[in-house]
Amino acid sequence: MDVVFNAPAKINLGLKVLQRRPDGYHEIETVMQQIGLCDYLIFQEIQNSGINLCTRGAVIPRDENLAYRAAIALKKRARINRGLNITLYKNIPMGAGLGGGSADAATVLTALNRIWNLQISRDELAAIAVELGSDVPFCLQGGTALARGRGEILERWPSLPFSWLVLARPAGLVIHTGGVYRKLPRELPATTSGYDRLRRHLERGDRENILNWLARDCVNMLEEIIFRDNTSLDRLKNLFRESGLLPLMSGSGPVMFALTDSLEMAHAVVFILEQEGYEAWISWTL
Repeated sequence: MDVVFNAPAKINLGLKVLQRRPDGYHEIETVMQQIGLCDYLIFQEIQNSGINLCTRGAVIPRDENLAYRAAIALKKRARINRGLNITLYKNIPMGAGLGGGSADAATVLTALNRIWNLQISRDELAAIAVELGSDVPFCLQGGTALARGRGEILERWPSLPFSWLVLARPAGLVIHTGGVYRKLPRELPATTSGYDRLRRHLERGDRENILNWLARDCVNMLEEIIFRDNTSLDRLKNLFRESGLLPLMSGSGPVMFALTDSLEMAHAVVFILEQEGYEAWISWTL
């Protein structure tokens, strides 16, 4: 029997990059939010012990596919001789700062733990997740969380009040995260004042002050580097603002997003952006 799981994307409500770690990664502080834009994975158990992955909607070499790597890692951890077919339907744009590959990996870990009845604890799954990628632990947890370290140290936060999202990028533009981080200055802060006010607003469910915080205090330290190399993003940011929405960049970009409580406005802005040649989507917070 086929079993279907969805793999939700994420956005970053700010991203602060700190000093480089001995392992080559940078320390970060960011608030991550899971959203409704999803990839879909279909699992089918088979008689032999192989892991077969078929990807629809994108071309991803198998050894670079985090979904495949997650399946192999969990199979090795469980020491089982069972196999399955996985069909991955890519709906989250790749190289966009939305964590699509990480979401796929996290979903594979969760799905196979259930399908194979492995009863591996969430902490053990998280230990596997962090070896696969910095965003995988958050995608395993979901919701809203403050992420520190290289992204694996998570503090669950109150959920963002339900909001519609408009997401957009210049058509076909892909950003490789590693290349962006290599352009950061050598001297970066060791610590930073964080997101305390945002947390207080989330605890109260105070939508107005959450939006005010995003407008005044939200910083993505990678945005300057990305905008410098991709001038089409300036026009996209201005179109959001002209439409009455506050745009923010997710992760290492290039997708920009804006929150709204009006589905009608979300549809109108998507129409405007598509007319200007941008790729645009509607989603929502989870």
